[in-house]
Amino acid sequence: MKAAMAMYIQQESASSSNPSEQISVSDVHQLGIMTKELGIGSGKRIRGLGSNLLVETSSRSTSRYSKTSMIEDERYNKLSETVEKLCDIVKHCKLGLTTDLGRSVNATVSTMVRDLGSDLILLILILILILMILQLIITYKVVVMVCIMVLKILVMVIR
Repeated sequence: MKAAMAMYIQQESASSSNPSEQISVSDVHQLGIMTKELGIGSGKRIRGLGSNLLVETSSRSTSRYSKTSMIEDERYNKLSETVEKLCDIVKHCKLGLTTDLGRSVNATVSTMVRDLGSDLILLILILILILMILQLIITYKVVVMVCIMVLKILVMVIR
């Protein structure tokens, strides 16, 4: 290997007209010289440092590796598209539920307005608002008890 390095340095000094002491061999060229010296062809690799170099056959060829990575990339892209579609479906379902609930509440309020007088409707709307606030603050059992009390009050007012 030293002979091959010396020959490379002589060739470089002749082509660049620099003295051979000023020329250094780059790591890439050193690896090239080492692979030629050791007789390493394609499908093999060097492991280790210094004098403990090992030549091993490569277990995976680059073409097989690139095919595997391409397949993994395709699977990743398909899964990403599927996840995006599912997120869109969930968003549409949420929007549909909120609009359906809004429509049903609006329809209920409009029928109540038609059936009852305006003062009673205002009282009911205020009570509904209070119940909604209570529902956000208080536990479920307490809200049910308050609803029962409000219904009793409404029954008394209507009679």
